[in-house]
Amino acid sequence: MRVLIIGLGSVGESIAHDIDSKKHDVIAIEKQIDNFKDSFLPESKKVLGDGSLISVLEKVDAAKCDIAIIVSGSDDTNLVASIACKLVFGISNVYTRVNDTKNEWLFDESWGVDHAISIPTVITKTIDDDILSNI
Repeated sequence: MRVLIIGLGSVGESIAHDIDSKKHDVIAIEKQIDNFKDSFLPESKKVLGDGSLISVLEKVDAAKCDIAIIVSGSDDTNLVASIACKLVFGISNVYTRVNDTKNEWLFDESWGVDHAISIPTVITKTIDDDILSNI
């Protein structure tokens, strides 16, 4: 399986490592030079650039990816990258990080997002489920 990861900060790097260890083909895009240099991925598996730009997505041959995991620190970047991955490149499964819970309402299929992931919401739901299951 070919997996595109946009954002190689601590979250993206950890995801890339886990997926790579399962012998999937990982390709990544990172905008910040320090994160790019620090990544364990070899140069042939990463591109320095803005993952929301069509030209950068073309460099990684995004149309050949089965999954996109978009985890940059910017909701704007994540939304634009999601819609490009889904509608321009036809990636079938798009998982997108929501950084600001106030923006969650935007992260839906109309923006190319199949699965929106908001860490505060996931934590709150987990705690709520745990509390409710123990009543």
